[in-house]
Amino acid sequence: MSLYKSLLFGILLFFSPLFNRLNAAEYSTVSENSFRSAQAFLVRFENAVINHDEQAVLTFFDETYKTEQHDQFLKGNTEQFLKNFFCGNTVKLATYSCLSLNEIKKMKRVSLDLMDENECVVQYKVKANDRMIMLYVAIFRKTYNGLAKWGFVGAVG
Repeated sequence: MSLYKSLLFGILLFFSPLFNRLNAAEYSTVSENSFRSAQAFLVRFENAVINHDEQAVLTFFDETYKTEQHDQFLKGNTEQFLKNFFCGNTVKLATYSCLSLNEIKKMKRVSLDLMDENECVVQYKVKANDRMIMLYVAIFRKTYNGLAKWGFVGAVG
């Protein structure tokens, strides 16, 4: 190997850990900001659910998903759209059950996992008078009209 190539290789070898650290630190900051913004989004969503505010709850869904499923597929049937969303296995009976928005008495976030800076998976325990379900949902951050916005995406069809 020539002296020039050895010197270039040495320089690259020396500086590559610095670049990797910068990238890791930058990613960590992006991840923290994404996580915090997802948490703030979920707190507002949880309040809307507990207050049984149907119109407010609808604003937390991804715009494309809401258009396709709520507006087109279900022809604007908000009650059915939300009931289809709040579905999961019951805690004690291990059966599958869906809750209407008005049935929900309590909602506890069990976990929030950041998959990448624009995707999270959330787990909730959702309680009604007669049963409790485990709800697993995903939120995605997409840009609409220049504004980045989190939104839920649920079942299709």
